[in-house]
Amino acid sequence: MASKRVTKRKPKQRWKPADIERAAIRYCIEGTVLGTSRLESIPETTIINWKDTGRQEWVDAIESYRDQNNDRFISTANKIIDKATEVTLDKLPEASAQQAATIGAIYYDKQRLALSLPGSYTASGSTVEQLARQFKALASTHTIVPNSTVIEHEKGPIKDGG
Repeated sequence: MASKRVTKRKPKQRWKPADIERAAIRYCIEGTVLGTSRLESIPETTIINWKDTGRQEWVDAIESYRDQNNDRFISTANKIIDKATEVTLDKLPEASAQQAATIGAIYYDKQRLALSLPGSYTASGSTVEQLARQFKALASTHTIVPNSTVIEHEKGPIKDGG
């Protein structure tokens, strides 16, 4: 009689809340499940399960980490903006008219956005509706020819074969 080979199953790992929280924070820093798995020695499938099922320890740790670092991220962004503004102001006298106009327009729009005021980026409902009517009119006067290529030429568009 042949004996049956019995394989022992590895006991299911029970993860402590501290392990889950540590993995969640590592995930915030690493940004990948694979990297987190390697660094924390936790199977990828386990991390994916915690992440996808919204395991409470995972969600709480992610939220806490992001809250704690939010001020630092905002501060760093402000430092970058301040330095970029300083360099821009220093170099502005040397800029061409086109460069100065572009810089001015960008800063104008950003200022308006920061103050929640309309800027050049704003489109009202009537403007969007006007554009929609123009596109519809253009579409009705042009025919799409399947498998054709339009080549721009100084005398205007030229269609294949003509």
